[in-house]
Amino acid sequence: YSTPVAISSNSTIKAMGVKAGLINGPVTSGVYSFVPSRQATEGPELGLFPNPARDRIYLNLFASDLSEGQVEIFDLQGRRLLQNMIPADGSQQEIDLRNLPAGNYLVKVQTGTRMISRLLVKE
Repeated sequence: YSTPVAISSNSTIKAMGVKAGLINGPVTSGVYSFVPSRQATEGPELGLFPNPARDRIYLNLFASDLSEGQVEIFDLQGRRLLQNMIPADGSQQEIDLRNLPAGNYLVKVQTGTRMISRLLVKE
């Protein structure tokens, strides 16, 4: 496609490079998650995309009762590889993954007394 693809709900997008006379490229997929609008929620909400990721991920954290949360990325041996604060206002925050090798990681976000965790796959 040469124009943006509109999505309006949690979606998995699959794409493949195609050119006449060449072998088609591999199918690549990305998961896009949406965070609810700024309505009252029972707990914090976290959006993380794309997943699987290559060079970077984007996080959206919304917690109506807090101004920020702490994000940490761990390898599956429990070693903390990244720690940072992110705003809890739903704004998009970019996290650079270029220094991490391909593999599976755990993303944890602490907001006050609540913790959200997601599995992250880096290609």
